[in-house]
Amino acid sequence: MLDGIVYPLLRDREGNFCVFQCLEEQENDKRKLKIVNHSVFKNKKHTVDIDISNDEQLLFAYNFSLVFENFISGFVLTASPKIDFINPKHYRIKIYSTKNRKPVYEFNTKHLVFLHCVYGLINNFLNPEEHLLLLF
Repeated sequence: MLDGIVYPLLRDREGNFCVFQCLEEQENDKRKLKIVNHSVFKNKKHTVDIDISNDEQLLFAYNFSLVFENFISGFVLTASPKIDFINPKHYRIKIYSTKNRKPVYEFNTKHLVFLHCVYGLINNFLNPEEHLLLLF
């Protein structure tokens, strides 16, 4: 529990228990995505601030474990404009690196409704710089 709010307790790949938070902050005319991963028993905190545009939103906000899984792989995904499942538009998906806090890849899609079936980013074991976003 942080600041009187109960957050889900997750485990990272090393088995550490984590409290994971995703917040959006507005600073003057800029929006910021603030992600905090707090290792409970080790008392370590990893915070990442990413500047996003006004029309971007965190992708998979409803699937916290998937956001967490991508985050520990070193990535955060956003979508813009705001997702509308009734009247689908063309959406821009951006993949940000948590290391340099910059977009490393972006693409457009009209079939965002299928993105709830994403398994997350998978490393290419032949080239650690390459990742695969698995959709079906």
